[in-house]
Amino acid sequence: MEEKIIKILELVQTKDDGTVEFSEESKKLIHEVAEKCRILPIYQQNKEKVNTYKDGMTAKQVYIDMCFKIVNAPTQIHMMMAPKLILPVIDDLLQAELSESEEEV
Repeated sequence: MEEKIIKILELVQTKDDGTVEFSEESKKLIHEVAEKCRILPIYQQNKEKVNTYKDGMTAKQVYIDMCFKIVNAPTQIHMMMAPKLILPVIDDLLQAELSESEEEV
């Protein structure tokens, strides 16, 4: 799973102006990894806390926050757990954004 998380970090583009772009490949990989993360005990135990991210934040904002948490993690365990907790939230937000854009068409 760690290799796929690294691939996600490589695929998602963060621009100099702070904007984030999710490629189709990154969205598919995020969904795949998120499905695996959702069954992890650490996610199950913390999903209510993690889901507070959904309140008023976009997938792009949550992604930037996840990157910040990875970079500033106090330990390697924290660094490795941050994406496993947050990628399901990003996936949910991306799916919601996709549903909204399909409804507009």
